[in-house]
Parts: sequence; C-alpha cells; structure tokens
Amino acid sequence: MDSFHLLLVDDEPHILNGLSYNINWKELNISEVYTAGSTDAALAILENHRVDVVITDIQMPGDDGLILGSAVLRQYPYTKVIILSGYSDFSYAQRSVDIKAFRYLLKPIQYEELKQTVDEALLELRKELQKESTLQAAKIDIKEAAPILRRHFLARWLEKDRVEPWDNMELLEKYDLDIRLGDTGFWVMLRIEQPEDVLPREEELHLMALDLCRNILSEGGRVIDYLSNQEVHAFLFLRQDGSEIQGFFRRAVERLEIFLSALEDLTSSPIRIFWSCPHPAKELGATYREVSRNILRYLGGSHNVICSAETESAPASELKSLHSHPAFATLVAAGQKEAALGWVEKVFQELGENPQNGYEKYLQVYHLIIGVVISDSIQRQIEITAWGGEFFGFMEKIGTTVAEELRVKCISLVERYMEYLGQWQSSQEKRLVSGIRQTVSEQIAEPVSVSGLAARLSYNASYLSRIFKEQTGMPLQDYITQVKIEAARAMLSQGVSAGDAARAVGYENYPHFSRVFKRLVGVSPKQYQGNGAESGC
Repeated sequence: MDSFHLLLVDDEPHILNGLSYNINWKELNISEVYTAGSTDAALAILENHRVDVVITDIQMPGDDGLILGSAVLRQYPYTKVIILSGYSDFSYAQRSVDIKAFRYLLKPIQYEELKQTVDEALLELRKELQKESTLQAAKIDIKEAAPILRRHFLARWLEKDRVEPWDNMELLEKYDLDIRLGDTGFWVMLRIEQPEDVLPREEELHLMALDLCRNILSEGGRVIDYLSNQEVHAFLFLRQDGSEIQGFFRRAVERLEIFLSALEDLTSSPIRIFWSCPHPAKELGATYREVSRNILRYLGGSHNVICSAETESAPASELKSLHSHPAFATLVAAGQKEAALGWVEKVFQELGENPQNGYEKYLQVYHLIIGVVISDSIQRQIEITAWGGEFFGFMEKIGTTVAEELRVKCISLVERYMEYLGQWQSSQEKRLVSGIRQTVSEQIAEPVSVSGLAARLSYNASYLSRIFKEQTGMPLQDYITQVKIEAARAMLSQGVSAGDAARAVGYENYPHFSRVFKRLVGVSPKQYQGNGAESGC
C-alpha cells in the first residue's frame, strides 16, 4: 500500500485540531487525515473514503466511540481502531477488548505516544495485508461470497446507475449473470408487507418466488433475480430475439394471477406485483428504478394487487412526450414546479405538431395531468377543495377551442397546485420543527440524540437534520445541546448543584457535561454558579 489514511473523531474541535496538526503524520506515510465531530459524521466519511486507522474518543453526543468502533470493525475488518478515554473505567476497557479494538489509551496522552501506537497499528495492518493466508481466512468461502458480490454488482447497476453489465463480461460470467447487449427484457417486481417476526424471511421468500418465476412465468428462458435493500423482489425476464419477446411478455402477464395465487400459499401478508413492458437492454436499469419507485410509493390497502407499470413504452401512435423521464408524477412528487410546467408544455407542443391528434388525445392528456395532481394531493392528505377552484367543472364546457383551452387550464392547474404545495410543505416543515422543539423539551432529562429523535418522530435522521437547519439556521445536534445547557444554567442559578444539574439534563458523565458547558458558556458549571450565574453569559 503506497500510503495510509487516518480518521480522527472527537466532539471537541480543539482536540481534533491538536491531533491533526501537532503530530507529523506524514512520517508514518499517512497521506490523508480526516476529522469528524460525531459518530454519524465519522460513518459518512468511512462510506466515501478508505480509512486505515480510526482514533476516536469515547464520550461524544449521541453514539459513543465504542459503538463507532464496533460499527467500523464490523464493516471494515482491516481498519485499526484506537480508543481514547479520559476515565480509567474497567467496563470501557473491557468493551474495547470485546470489539477487538487495536488499543485502549487513557487521556491525557502524549502526542509521541499516540504516534507510536499508530505506527504499531500500521505495522500490524501491513503484515495482515501481506499474508495471503490471513486474507483468505478473513474472506467468506468463494462459493458463499459469490451471491453477495453478485447482489452488490446488481445494486450498482440497478440502484445506483454506476455500471453497465455488458461493459465487463468477465464479471457477468463470474457472477453467473447471463445478460447480453442485444437482449430485450421486462421486469416483474413484488413487495410483501411481512412483519419481521413472521417466517419465512425475505431471503427465503425470494428464493421461493424465484422458483415460482421459473416454473410459471419464464417458459424455460433466462431470469435474473435481485432482492433490494428495500425488500423489493425483482425478476428480469430476457430474450435475445426482440420479435419473440412480445408474445412471451403477453403470456407472462396473463399468468401473473396464477403466480400471485402461488405466492399467497407462502405468506398471509399483503402482496403487490408490478410489471413493466419490454425494453431494450440499455433501458433496463432505468426501467427497474422507475418500477421500484412505483412499488414503494404504492398506497393501496391490505389486499393483494397486480399493477402494470405507471409509465410504459409508448406505441408508435402514442404521444412520446407522455413517457419522457422524469415522469410527470415524479416531478410533482418532488415539488419541481418549473420542470412540471415544462413537461406540460412539451406534451401540448407534440399535440399541436400532429394534426391527427383528435379530441380523444386531448382528453387523455387532461385526465392524465389532473389525475396525477389529484393523486398527489390525496396521498399528502391535502383536501382538493383547498386548491382546486374552478377546475372540476371545466370538462363540461370544452368545445372546438379544446387545444388551447386545455393547455391553459393544465398549465394553470399545475401552477396553482405546485404553489399551494410549496406553501403546504413549508407549513408542514414548521410544524415538524415545532414538534422537534417540544420533544427535546420533554426529553430534557434523557440523553437525546438526532437518531433517537428521528425514530420517535418517524422521520429519516438526515431529513430531520436538514429541515431543522433550513428552518432555524442551527444544526439539530447543536440545538439539543443548547437547550440542555440553558436548562442547566437555570438550575445552577437556582442553587442546584452542578452534578444534579448535569443529571437533570441527561448527562450521566459529569466531566463531559462540564466540558460542553464551558465550551458554550465560557466558564465551568461550578465557576458559573460561584460567580453568581453572571460570568460567561
């Protein structure tokens, strides 16, 4: 290895700066030094960069350094983890041994001692990388690893759009993926809303569903299967002969009821099946992503359903612009007003270019557009009367001026809804921020974290953090800390002891509380109380 990469993790900026700049890491052949102030930030760096050594403090807001170290060693077994702790607590040392950390060091530590420890960690890493037997022992048997590597390859193609299968024929052969550039194929994808404690598990269900696909749908042809992280079961049916696939496709769709009936014997949970029309090989990745979005967005009831793809390949006589990407429903769902209006204009431009487009085509366009908008409104639980106005009676009075009047109405309808949606989303976000503030206030005595808040409010942690910062200008974790410290200041002003105040705002570790308090207030808790709660304000 030409050089190494180091990650430093501590919630104290001055400590990070000291470790970064007061040690000559280049002498250890370390070319990159990354820094992070929390476990979440550290994991984000690890996802995007190679890291060979992680040095982390134990005490941090949210998940502590030992949880980070455990996650690192679980996901990146060759990365060396060095734990720093300001307390000689045996349980901490024992946990560091349990997670197989390289070294557990007590603060304060001399820079040269830490540098020597990192040098020893790199020496051990070099030995591990040089020993083929060690590498082989650390890997899963090649027969067991192949399905994992195959799934990873398919995820990069289908989910992330980072590879094209036919660009590396050796990998296709290695992963037993019979995909050819001249292929045409279609997708059958299903989601089973099964509780976690119900058997069989998703992996077992996937294998059973694959067997049913081969027996009922494939007619002995090629089938590529993929189980996504969102637990969508995807099956790609391929044919080399483009003329043959249309008949095969129709027969497969006709047999989906039989396929669904067979699936019902495997589970009592709701099943929804989506299928796509045939597409050439180069479009199959994009088609997968579109159908996957449809199946994950589906808001139907608890019954079993079979649905065609929302956007299908347009026949020669069909309006091609109706099937352009991104789809109109996607643009509306994403709140992209200008793009949605542009999509409508593009459709009406195509309508005007072909004199054979009759009254039926205009009706089709109108109902598609208003259907998408109304569907989006209903899914968000927005009353249609809140924004609809005069649009509902429009179809009763259209006449010979249908083309221009429809265009104007569709543009006006989309514009009105998107403007209302923007206001509605803003109010929803304000209510969310208000809910965050209330929850933090209610949990003042608990060790509140961003991830814990997200779980309690049923939101994604990244989304919650982004919305809070957009609305308030302050990072959510900083707000949580600020609320706790302000509450502690009030208690100290009323004569509550520093230790009791720390515990009352969710800090079991007093030294950590004291450091955070001093960083925000300017003096320690005891100094603040001793100075009459006036210093550092």
